Amino acid sequence: MPDNMASGKFVRGTINWLASKHWHESPCFIVSLDLGKESFQKILLPDFGEVDWSILYVSVLRDCLCMMYGHDVWIMKEYGNTESWTKLFSVSYMGDPSKSYHLTNTVYTFEDGQVLLKSLVDWNSKLIVYDPRIGTFKFSKFQNNNVYDPTYPHGPEVCIESLISPCSK
Repeated sequence: MPDNMASGKFVRGTINWLASKHWHESPCFIVSLDLGKESFQKILLPDFGEVDWSILYVSVLRDCLCMMYGHDVWIMKEYGNTESWTKLFSVSYMGDPSKSYHLTNTVYTFEDGQVLLKSLVDWNSKLIVYDPRIGTFKFSKFQNNNVYDPTYPHGPEVCIESLISPCSK
């Protein structure tokens, strides 16, 4: 069953959700619906060790399936191949060490390689621009400082307009 109310993430003709066999328990996995074949498959996550499901999120980055876990961003370089999970980068420090934070979504990749990320800092939603080449970040000027509401996990998403069906080959 899907583990949260987050929207499914579209990657290469599939829609993907984080799920677990029992609500909010490990082990978690990804359920993938292939729109063309009208079939489901189970995709295993990278080996995080013991997992805290509350800071685990599915996302998309560079047209690849992506996992956000705490401060880490993992990418599946070859869709469907669990051996291709690679830790892309870690945002290790975001200001005040007394505040808790974790990453929740990759929103956009800029041409220069910087990544717009959504994060929760002390349960306030923040957008950050992270440069993985040099390990620096800055908070964007646009912020949603409302207290995080787990029943409303929606945030910024990139929409790509197309007349081509996602099921076409």
